Amino acid sequence: MHLRRIISPQREVLNKLARDNYSVIERGDRIFFRDVYDHLVRLVDLNETLRDLISGALDTYLSVTSNRINEVMKVLTIISALFMPISFVTGFFGMNFEGLPFANRWLMVGVFGMILGTPFVMLYWFTRRGWLSPSEPQYRRPSLLAEAETEKPQSQAYRAEVASRKFHRQKAALGDERGGDL
Repeated sequence: MHLRRIISPQREVLNKLARDNYSVIERGDRIFFRDVYDHLVRLVDLNETLRDLISGALDTYLSVTSNRINEVMKVLTIISALFMPISFVTGFFGMNFEGLPFANRWLMVGVFGMILGTPFVMLYWFTRRGWLSPSEPQYRRPSLLAEAETEKPQSQAYRAEVASRKFHRQKAALGDERGGDL
């Protein structure tokens, strides 16, 4: 930025010195001013190119940093989601009311089973959805390429006939049983 601030005004000054008629500058010396002007133009272009490269490198760095932060946030979110049902169950049975799980043996076993089982069930579900693996897509959809390869090419007349049938079915669905004009 500092170099750009210095070079840009100098370029305009040297352009004036090389092109205009000044009594202190001889006609033969203008060639040298044009040469210096050309060098300054190249420097300005090089400076702009380097500035664009640095801007692109900064954008890439920020993108990589953002992706790393997203991965960390994903892990922290999964951990908090796994502990959320445990906190709910222990908080619920920590209230002061009749029939605490400690009073009944089977209720106590059920509560401990729920406390221990819920995170494992959630972890299994997260794995099946593809939320734990960065390389696996979250949703797998069948490829349209396979459908396009098996599809036969059709003539223009056939496509027009199919479109006409579809149009008449839509009109019938709107209430016109004859299929005529609405």
